[in-house]
Amino acid sequence: MRIVCGRYVTGRDPALLAQDLEAIDDTAGSWDGPRWNVAPTTSVPVLASPRGERRIRMMRWGLVPQWADPAAGSVLFNARVETLLEKASFASAARRRRALVPMEAWYEWAGEGRDARPYAVRRPDAATFTVAGLWEYRRDPDAPGAPPLVSLAIVTTAASGALREIHPRMPLVVAPDHRAAWLDCSTGDVPADVPAAADSAARALAPYRVSRRVGSIRHDDPSLLEPLGTGDDGEAHEAGDQLTLL
Repeated sequence: MRIVCGRYVTGRDPALLAQDLEAIDDTAGSWDGPRWNVAPTTSVPVLASPRGERRIRMMRWGLVPQWADPAAGSVLFNARVETLLEKASFASAARRRRALVPMEAWYEWAGEGRDARPYAVRRPDAATFTVAGLWEYRRDPDAPGAPPLVSLAIVTTAASGALREIHPRMPLVVAPDHRAAWLDCSTGDVPADVPAAADSAARALAPYRVSRRVGSIRHDDPSLLEPLGTGDDGEAHEAGDQLTLL
């Protein structure tokens, strides 16, 4: 099955995100500009609240649990909200290290193989929105002086409305009035009202067809978000361009 939200768009400067999300910009110049085709393993700006203080920091997309060896391939891009506390890979982060991932759109594929068609999912006004995430850190026991690996997984839920016609899952969209509850890890519980409100939050988003160029990470420019023209199917994607979960 394909990764949910296997590509997305992050275009806002972390300094501006920090203003909008009432956070501190902690990226220290490590942001290298807008990305129009973010793929897993990319470093992206994320809002977290360690010790109750909101901070924007860069994290690598692909969660590596503290006990896992990154070299063994234990990298997790998505986490199902229904089973967060049941999975050893996610339980600790779900209780103690929840995050919000700012984005302007995500891409999703409908269909399989050569018949697959890419869609962009975004707000009609192109504004930034946030989806739920989990973050983790891991120190390399063989390099105790090295900085920890800070990594991220995007939380998914059942798709709603028109999004169900594209994929049965979607990122868990967190509306502004539920952001504080998702970030608050003081009780160790996952707030049930945030997933329950995902359907309503997702109604502000609309899918539309885009070019198959989005299937290749070689393409990373604003034209990827342009609606597909009549009779235009874009550039054919190459085998292996769509990420899959095995």
